[in-house]
Amino acid sequence: MHFGTLRVLNEDFVKPETGFGMHPHKNMEIITLILDGELEHTDSMGNKGVLRKNEVQVMSAGSGILHSEMNNHKNLPCHLLQIWVIPYKENVQPRYDQMKFTEEDFKGKWKKVAGSFESDAPLKIYSYASVYFGSWESGSHAQFLKENMDNGLYAFVVKGSAKINGTDLKQGDAYATMDEPVLDINFAGDSKILLFEVGRI
Repeated sequence: MHFGTLRVLNEDFVKPETGFGMHPHKNMEIITLILDGELEHTDSMGNKGVLRKNEVQVMSAGSGILHSEMNNHKNLPCHLLQIWVIPYKENVQPRYDQMKFTEEDFKGKWKKVAGSFESDAPLKIYSYASVYFGSWESGSHAQFLKENMDNGLYAFVVKGSAKINGTDLKQGDAYATMDEPVLDINFAGDSKILLFEVGRI
């Protein structure tokens, strides 16, 4: 919580036929990544749809929005990551977008899924933050070099285990650094990593 522009990273498990009823947000960029299952989104802008595995949703709460997130499946739980990042522009008109990715999109590489309007990210947010997701097989090696040396890096182990810059991490652990320019990662098991490059505030 509160690492540069990264405000919150929640890992949620939503039981069948439960969820989060209609509730408000304002002046926050909200990114949701579905890891398993499905989640129905409804908001005050009139958007309604179901997010499924490997789909990413972005929402600019801006001047104010109401939304709900419900797992309407009768049997399957939903496993998701929800990220809040602090915007560089407040009171914008609320907006919503989503995109479907595949396992192949993430295999053996860093796939940028969301980033600022000035970036090459497929999903845009009003924030100095870039969000990447990747998956690697056991025994693999990866590096990440930050684009802006003033930024921070935050790597969250979604699945598996990894050694990042000499530190052993397991599922649910994170590695955060404001000063190191590179993450050097060795994967001890089949792993998935959510990675943020974030501006300072």
